[in-house]
Amino acid sequence: MMSATLFLFKTAGSALIVLSSVILGNTIKKSYKERLKLLSSLQNALRYLDNQISVYSILEDGLKSCSYALYKENEGSDLFSEVERNLREGMTVNTAWRDGVDNFIGSQYLKAEDKQSLYDIGAVLGGSKTEIQSEVINSVINRLSALEKKADEAYERDGSLIVKLCIAASVVVTVLLW
Repeated sequence: MMSATLFLFKTAGSALIVLSSVILGNTIKKSYKERLKLLSSLQNALRYLDNQISVYSILEDGLKSCSYALYKENEGSDLFSEVERNLREGMTVNTAWRDGVDNFIGSQYLKAEDKQSLYDIGAVLGGSKTEIQSEVINSVINRLSALEKKADEAYERDGSLIVKLCIAASVVVTVLLW
């Protein structure tokens, strides 16, 4: 009786370890994919923002326009609506932009180098010279494009490998505990 119960606990524990590792591996793989989608989306959104800056004389209106046009399904949880909300609360443009980059839904998928590229926009956003804003935005778009290519290579190289490594590690742990 005791050995059957022990066998049942070991089997259940082993299954939990393997299942947890599969979930962990797939979560990590998903974060790679989400970063790729986010980097691509941000490039398109920044192109749109660059166009909107010349159309709107009030920065908040341009940001709101970007949010409505590109992220309707996010219901105000994108970078542009976050920055627009920060500006309406009285933050300076640079502070509002940095806070928006750090806190919009999806920002958890960005790496430090992605965020650092985006921060550069805050330094010139809202300035009187739209040409300078446009230059910086296009520079950031190019950097994000390069980061997206690196992220895509990492996803292709490491995506399924991570899941396999997690499963292999769980099997090793299970065998050692058995």
